[in-house]
Amino acid sequence: MNCRTPTRGATASVSNPTAFPPVPDASDAGAALERYKARLTAHQKVLDAELGALTAYTDALVEVAKGSIERARAGADVVQKAAAAIAGVYTTVLGVAFSVTENPFPSRGLTPLILLGLAIVLSTAYLAYLSRGRKSAGGFTPSGYPRENMILRVNAFVGWTRAIVRRRSYLLQASVVALALALPFLGAPFISIGKIETSAPTPMLAEWPDPPDLQDAALERIQFTAMIKEQADVRAKQLEAARGKTVVQDDSDEQWWTLLVGAVILTFVAPLLLALVGSLVGAFWGWFRAPKIVG
Repeated sequence: MNCRTPTRGATASVSNPTAFPPVPDASDAGAALERYKARLTAHQKVLDAELGALTAYTDALVEVAKGSIERARAGADVVQKAAAAIAGVYTTVLGVAFSVTENPFPSRGLTPLILLGLAIVLSTAYLAYLSRGRKSAGGFTPSGYPRENMILRVNAFVGWTRAIVRRRSYLLQASVVALALALPFLGAPFISIGKIETSAPTPMLAEWPDPPDLQDAALERIQFTAMIKEQADVRAKQLEAARGKTVVQDDSDEQWWTLLVGAVILTFVAPLLLALVGSLVGAFWGWFRAPKIVG
């Protein structure tokens, strides 16, 4: 608000409607002085209206800035409760679907619980982890004009609350990513994605017969030859039955654990990538909207 003292004979600026009306000359008297008082009264009403609008505007900014802290904390609380609720329902389903003897629980079923636990830990760290604070962003250098000081004071308060909200905001963003990545892993114990085929192992072949213990050597040789031929036919059939067969092995546990490692890395990298993309888009948009000089 421009509160400079009016000077005699000054004229009101068209570009500054809040400037005081000019003081009448000393030669003017009577009606001229009354008109000047009326103009001062009207001007004061304009100043009061502008001050009221500015006060309402700054009060609204302060309320929104104060609410940003609670909204950020509420967001972290939502992540905690959502992750805990999903983990509770998931463990209940696992208890019904698997048993120790008939249907053993696969180790890959732990992968979504790890991501959900990571989301809870990160959101809790955002709320509760104490760190060394930075230099306060709430200071400002006052000027000689009350209206400008009001704006500077509000801007300083908004900057201070923004610094509180953005402190450790990376942890909150990472917790949201971890919660989102945990959802596809909920089907891990029920989905096999790593089946491989290998050649069937060599079957256990029938053993060769022992020579018979007979008194007649010629008869013993004939009988033993027949036994060898019969056993050879059995072994040949066994080898023929096993030839060309494959065995399917399930290595889904290894595949899901590999995906979990990638998901954990993505949890910590995704917020940085999103911030980088946002900066690039903002810079490009600023360049695109900048006025172009046509030579």
